Amino acid sequence: MKKNIILILTLYCVTSYGQWTFSSGKNDFDGSYKTSSIIGRGGEFPYTRPLLVVNKFDNGSVNIYISNAGYSGCNDRVVYFKFKGEKEIYKTGYVSSGAKNDGWFISSLENLEKDQLLLKFMKYSSLSIRLESYCGKVDYKFSLSGSTRALNFVVGDWLKQKKDEALKLKLLKIKSLKEKKKKDSISRVNLNKTLKIIRLRDSISKVKKEEKIEQN
Repeated sequence: MKKNIILILTLYCVTSYGQWTFSSGKNDFDGSYKTSSIIGRGGEFPYTRPLLVVNKFDNGSVNIYISNAGYSGCNDRVVYFKFKGEKEIYKTGYVSSGAKNDGWFISSLENLEKDQLLLKFMKYSSLSIRLESYCGKVDYKFSLSGSTRALNFVVGDWLKQKKDEALKLKLLKIKSLKEKKKKDSISRVNLNKTLKIIRLRDSISKVKKEEKIEQN
């Protein structure tokens, strides 16, 4: 329901080709939301003006999807992301279809977190997206100029939360590593002490044996 509502609202709010737009709204059933989008280019008629959308409901997850890009009801759906100026291609098979098989919804990525993907939206100037399924494949391009302002409006707080969580996790790992090194260091010291005691005992035992032999 949320996906269909935002999809319809976004189609009406976009008026400029190749320009990021953003807005907020509210409905009686799903509460408040924020949405941003941009029209791309590519494909074949009548799907030559795809729409890349990022939206978020209050206390909800972030949705990333492509609409106006053709039928999405075929099996084996895969979406590829390629940023201009970066060699790596990001892939995901975690793709669901809209209620009317008219949208490609990105659940997650195989080699990139969703927040990291959005940060790349802000970093690079353009993005190529390939939509692929059992029915075929199609390529689209989207401008990322102006995406920073639009995405900060929609998911700025969420990105900050993710960044804080990542920092806390990093600090915990550093703390855990330091504690492990400290324990390892103490263990090595104790081991060295034990070895010294053993060598001392062996040395004393050897001396006593030699003295006993001499006495005999």
